[in-house]
Amino acid sequence: MSGRQWVADQVLQAAPEGRFARRDLSARLPDLSARQISNGLYTLQKRGMAVVVNGAWSLNADGAMAREDAATFRPGGSGQPRNPKEPQKRTFRQRAWAALRRRNGKATIPDLMRVLGSESMRDHGNIKS
Repeated sequence: MSGRQWVADQVLQAAPEGRFARRDLSARLPDLSARQISNGLYTLQKRGMAVVVNGAWSLNADGAMAREDAATFRPGGSGQPRNPKEPQKRTFRQRAWAALRRRNGKATIPDLMRVLGSESMRDHGNIKS
């Protein structure tokens, strides 16, 4: 993809020295929408190149160095590890719905209780409600 410049690249190169507001970049980047500028700033923040304090943005040392080196951004992760969700325990109700789907949606409550192997009145009430 030669010739393509990513929004974060444009925002990085247009960012003034010192503290600046997001609207200051609108004058420097008239072809980008406010949303695109915000996304570019947040990309820089996620990559550890910009900080925001009380609504004022500024490039930190890494951002200033990247601007001098004309660093470019590519789509994809920022290299930070993800926080995957913990697997949920399958609840009785989830297992009941799965059993009902296996039976093409046709089953009585006693049939489901037999298939699920539960005789608890609490589980019986859980399916009824």
